[in-house]
Amino acid sequence: GGELHLTFDGESCIFEGRTLLKAGPVTLHFTNESGGPAAVNLLKHEGDETIQDVLDFIGEEPSRKVRPSWTIELGTWEVVESGESLQWEGDLEPGIHHMVCNSTFPIHRVWFGTGLTVEE
Repeated sequence: GGELHLTFDGESCIFEGRTLLKAGPVTLHFTNESGGPAAVNLLKHEGDETIQDVLDFIGEEPSRKVRPSWTIELGTWEVVESGESLQWEGDLEPGIHHMVCNSTFPIHRVWFGTGLTVEE
């Protein structure tokens, strides 16, 4: 299993953990240290899009983009109040994944967190 730690401080999305993982169970710990509500989104790429494709899609941060059409949400989206944390457990399938931090107030803004490669 893997441990993924993502912290949002209001200006950046900070990842701690391995970016090369074996398929199977992971635990994601998201901590919101910003001054307002925020969320994490863990997404799996459906095609052969790379992490660079995500970075190009997001563009300059903070971005106002929604998730790329070539990704699948894995169920991590939950608004976390300032000073609070979220723990999510799930199974990752082989492929490319990425995570973003989202500020939800007063407007939707996105910061890239990390890319993950999941192998058999």
